[in-house]
Amino acid sequence: MQRSEISERIIATLDEHDALERYYSRLPQSSWHMTMAALYTQRFEFPKWEQWLSFVDQHLQYFKFFHNWIQRLNSPIGARIVGVTVLPVIQLQLEIDPECVEMIGQAAAELGCHDRLSLPFHMTLAYQYNQAMSEELINTLQENLTEQLVGQSMELSPPRLHYFYDMTEFTPWDGERNPFPTVEIGSKRERFFDPDISPKKPKIDAPAAKSSQRVLSFS
Repeated sequence: MQRSEISERIIATLDEHDALERYYSRLPQSSWHMTMAALYTQRFEFPKWEQWLSFVDQHLQYFKFFHNWIQRLNSPIGARIVGVTVLPVIQLQLEIDPECVEMIGQAAAELGCHDRLSLPFHMTLAYQYNQAMSEELINTLQENLTEQLVGQSMELSPPRLHYFYDMTEFTPWDGERNPFPTVEIGSKRERFFDPDISPKKPKIDAPAAKSSQRVLSFS
């Protein structure tokens, strides 16, 4: 999500809670997004790394077609915040404009990913890592975020094909070649690409935020 009036409002609202950092790992604003379809997730669908690499290699033609097809979707996605969740993540529930709903439905039907749509649509802002929160703090956080954010509108960039290792960094992908390393992350062997080693990457402490999921998504 690009910097905008609504993103600044969200940041300011989160910043009002000094205790937030003791319980949540906030995602960098640059990684905020609304996933339309989580296409494939290595962590849950392919137990062996070699199976994941083989699957991606064998479906490069489809992913390239997917990328090329959605390039025609140039209109921003209009959305409105209709709810807030604070446990176990801070998450905004989104309602998107009717014309965008139709556009996403047509794309999903054409590309064969209707059963992988990420409904209800949402945007995750932070992951809880410390569960020792008082009921009072939980209620205060819920009430404040709801009061400040529900009803606000936002504009999201046109959807594109992405891959990512965790929730802190999403990389656009054109489907031309397999973007994943030939050996699994964590190996000491050389690999041709690994966005996890970027020196600019922010520190994220919540296990759910930084776990290696290796996901291909339409977002």
